[in-house]
Parts: sequence; C-alpha cells; structure tokens
Amino acid sequence: PCEYSVEPGYLKHLYVLGAEFYSRPTLGCERLRFLVIEPGVLQPKKLAVLKILRRDTIFIEKKEVGGVLIEKRRVKRQEEP
Repeated sequence: PCEYSVEPGYLKHLYVLGAEFYSRPTLGCERLRFLVIEPGVLQPKKLAVLKILRRDTIFIEKKEVGGVLIEKRRVKRQEEP
C-alpha cells in the first residue's frame, strides 16, 4: 500500500514495527484508496473519519473477507461533486 494507517496522517511507526524502513510505492497511489473496516462497533471518531474518506472518494467495489469489509474507492478529482 501507498499509505496504511488507522486514520489518514496517523503515525504508523507507533503500531507497525520498522515502518520507517518500508519502501514507498507510487503506482496508483494518487488515485486509489482501500478502506479496511473491521467488524464490531465503530467509535464516533472512526465513524467521522470514514465519513470524510467516503465523501472524498468514489465507491468502486467492496468485498468481505473473514468478517472484515474492504472497500475499493477512487479519489475524486477537483471538478467532481
């Protein structure tokens, strides 16, 4: 992934051991986002983050794997509503 975090901009080195040593991929990074939503009750803060991520992206498809929902989304262009 181009970025992986519990929310955009979150400091991944706090929960991913050695995160600073991972190479930074670039293919498709500017266009695609994958939301990985674990089962269970979402906290209000996480619901707010999901709402923002969904507002700024266009839904492509979703899959459920072992109770985890994965949404593939495309980042909206400036001119898209």
